[in-house]
Parts: sequence; structure tokens; C-alpha cells
Amino acid sequence: MPILESDKISDKISDKIINIRTVGLPLKPINEFIALQGNLKIMDSARLNKLISNILQNGFISPIFIWQNQIVDGHQRIKALQVLLNTGYHLYHNGIDVNDMVPYIVIDAIDRTEAAKFILTYNSQYGQMVGLDEFLSDFKLDWADIDKQLILPIEYNSKFGKSNNSLKANWVMPPFSILDTRQIYWQERRREWYSILGDTSFSREHVLGDDLLGTINSGVSLFDPVLAEIIFRWFTPHKNSKILNLFAGGVEPNIVAAYNGHHITGIELRMEQIEHTCRIADRLKINHKLNIICDDVLNLNLHAPNNEFDLIVSSPPFYSLEQYSTNPDDFSNKNEVEFDLLMEKVILSSASKLKDNRFAVFVVSEVRRADGSFIGFVPKVIKWFLAAGFVYYNEIVLINSIGTLPFRINRAWSNRKIGRMHQNVLVFFKGFVKNIEKEFDTTRINGLLHQKVMVFFKGNIQNIKNEFKQDIDIA
Repeated sequence: MPILESDKISDKISDKIINIRTVGLPLKPINEFIALQGNLKIMDSARLNKLISNILQNGFISPIFIWQNQIVDGHQRIKALQVLLNTGYHLYHNGIDVNDMVPYIVIDAIDRTEAAKFILTYNSQYGQMVGLDEFLSDFKLDWADIDKQLILPIEYNSKFGKSNNSLKANWVMPPFSILDTRQIYWQERRREWYSILGDTSFSREHVLGDDLLGTINSGVSLFDPVLAEIIFRWFTPHKNSKILNLFAGGVEPNIVAAYNGHHITGIELRMEQIEHTCRIADRLKINHKLNIICDDVLNLNLHAPNNEFDLIVSSPPFYSLEQYSTNPDDFSNKNEVEFDLLMEKVILSSASKLKDNRFAVFVVSEVRRADGSFIGFVPKVIKWFLAAGFVYYNEIVLINSIGTLPFRINRAWSNRKIGRMHQNVLVFFKGFVKNIEKEFDTTRINGLLHQKVMVFFKGNIQNIKNEFKQDIDIA
């Protein structure tokens, strides 16, 4: 039972009455309900006290939902009521003391499994879901059974069959500012892509540091093919667009673009990676759609005509976080100052290659210096594109799988380093914004679903561990 802040409940309300504010429903004592939910959710003291305060302020307004006398929805409300009853409160209904009796509604479910689906659909806002895999196993459910009840439902047919959701049917995923790679609909589509692509991780194994990218794709940094598909669907003007890929070592965007009918030109320093991409393209008989050139991206003017391309896309090196080769021209082997100067030059050069009224999309993330501070890669990229004459048009947050982050967070958190499990997809526009709707049929601006919480530190970063003691265990 949580400790209610100095037992303020007793001090604030002298008569200790909780009014049941439902009409026409039967009542039953709390101890006659049987818990069905098990260990699906937890309720910490903060959430429980919030729910208790809500009941004290508004009365008991939401009934308990049951199936065969088992609670389907209402576990947390009962827990809050038990705390209040144990501290001397009484439940009143129509002015009568009903002791510990609460209103309930019987759910007409076919069986226990259908009742379990109901739990997942109508969970209380005050609980926190845990143990979901175990829950699904206990009730003999799988993701396909419950996906309709969860966020953004979709049904799949093999090899990208048409979705039953119009937003997904038109745009692969709903065009919102958060893309969650952990969701079932994303994972299913990714599996479909890799059944086409095969193994794409050639030449990039065992090169990652112990940071963001090292937690993704079993230690191999890969460009998510679903993200590539989304970028090309959302930000190209037609199905036969010309795409320029800067730092084109990743297989996924090259093959996904060509497979979907686009022509893609890429600049990549490593011949072995180009050959690997070409082997996959040959197997899929789409090599005529690719033109991957082995050269330094600084020589872009030698290979890409001006005003030629409908989209620029890139997942550039993240400084030295991931070192791709020992070639001294590789950007991942440059120091921060050199890297910044070269990247700014590449962005400026690429601007002239893009047609007017077209988009550029960079997939980036933050990187830490040796002292732990952020380099500020995201704001730098924005600044460089603005200086090149672009408009900063959309920001998308790509949530990655959690990987090994829970096992590494204790060490990082001693210095108050937040475990990073997202990347930034930055979208820029060259031209007049008013022309977008005319150039891009049925264009939609990404709906905003997120806000930023920006964290800054004043002082010597080395003192963080001493000033902020590790006083909690983070699983």
C-alpha cells in the first residue's frame, strides 16, 4: 500500500465520503471480484495517488467491467478504493452508505481470450503496461489477434498487399511525426522487405561503438527499408522519380528505390559495398535502375548534373561513431572540425543538383564528444541546409528497437546520459512552399505528435556523476 503524503486525505475531507456517481447499475462488494488481468500492468505510488486524488475530487464515476465475475477493466480503480477504505472512507450511493460495494457492468465475451482482448483495448490511463509478451502467452494470443485493438490498425497481405487502412494504403504508414519501428505493422512490413532483399549487412559488421547504432540490428547499422519506402512514397513527386543518394553505402535505400520504380544515383567511397548492392540488384533484375558511383562524395559535381533530381536522401556518417573504412577520405575518419566543414560543403553542393520545388531528407542522430556532451549534429544539419537555400519543412522522430539499452543504461545514467533510442528524419524543401500541393499530388504535411524536451548542463561535465548520485536501480 502506498504512503499517502502525510495522510493528507484524512486532513482534507473530514467526513470521508466517496460518492458513487453512476445510475442504474448493480453493486457488488469489492472482495467478490476476481482479478483477470494478472501482471499486465503495474501501478506505482505516483500513479496510484493520482488516481486516488481523482476519485476524491470527482467521486467514483467509472464502473468495474467484468466477465464471469472476473475483472476485465477496473483493477487499478479497485486498488485505489481499497487504499481509501482502509483509511476510513465510506462509499455512498444515492445518499446511502453501501460499505465497499461498487457498480459493475458484465461484458458479453465469448471466452476468456476475447475478454483478454478487451483488456488490451480499454486499459486504464493510470496503469503502465508490463509483461505484455507473457500476457499474450498466458491467454493464447498473438500480435495478429490484438493489432486491430492497438494503435494504427493494419492488415497485411504477402508482399505488400493493400492495407485496409486508407492512410497506410496510400502512404505506407500514416504521415505523422512519429514513426515507431517497434510496432507490429512496421515489423511485418520490414520482414517482407528482407525476404526480398536478403542479407544486406555485408562489410558493416563489428564496426559500431557502444552507442545508439550499436543497439540496432544486432550490432550492424542498417537503413531501415520501411523508412526508405516511406521517404520515397512521401517525398517524391511521381513513381519514376530521380533520386540522389549521398553516402550511398547502405543497400536498403538503393534497392528499395529501384524496386519501386525510381532511378537512383548514389556516391559511395567503398567499392566492396557497391558490389554487394549490385549483386542484390542483379538478382532482382533492377540493376538498370541503379547508378552507384565509387568516389568521394566531395566530387559530386563530376557525377551529378545540376537541376536533375527529384529527391536527395542520405544517412550520412555520424562523425566517428561508426567507422566504415580506413580510407583517410572517409568522413568517419575526420575530426569534428574537419567533418563539419566537409559536410557543409556536401550539402551546399547537393543543393544545385536538386530541381526546384523538391525535397531533401537526411536521417541523423545526436553524437557525444569524448567528454559526454552532444556535438549538436541535428541543429548543425538544419543550419547547413538553411544556408544552402532550403526551407526546414518537417521533422520526424524514428523510434528504434530498444536493443541492449536496458543492460547498458545503468552505466550511462551514472553520468545522467539518457538512453537514446530514436533518430531524427529531417526534411527540407527547395523552392516555394506554396507549390508543394501542385507538384506533389494529395500531399499532406506530417501531423505533429511529439514535442521536444531539451536538456542542457551548466558546469564541468566530469562532475555529473559526483553531483547526481546513483540512487535508483534502472532495469
